[in-house]
Amino acid sequence: MLYTNKKNNMKTLFLTLVTVLIYCSATCQTLQNDKIIGEWTVKNSQLIAEMGLDKEQSQQMESLRKGFIGSTFVFKADRIFQIKFPATANNFMKELAMLNNKNGN
Repeated sequence: MLYTNKKNNMKTLFLTLVTVLIYCSATCQTLQNDKIIGEWTVKNSQLIAEMGLDKEQSQQMESLRKGFIGSTFVFKADRIFQIKFPATANNFMKELAMLNNKNGN
């Protein structure tokens, strides 16, 4: 398996998510809160070459990318969100359920 210990997994996950969030904040379109409310299912995803990832980071991001396909993001009016993973999601992806019921601010 790509990840060998839980502490290292969480550190890698955290750093990867922070990198993605910073990148998205800088380059993604801006949505108003009322436009994103509802359930959104990930049908496809892709990595962007401009992210400048090394080989190991690319492999980790590819694993995350594949893991999100089929997942559903639920955004509520009170800014609380949830992630629902498909039954086929691996255990590493299911660990992201810790983000459920968090405020999206």
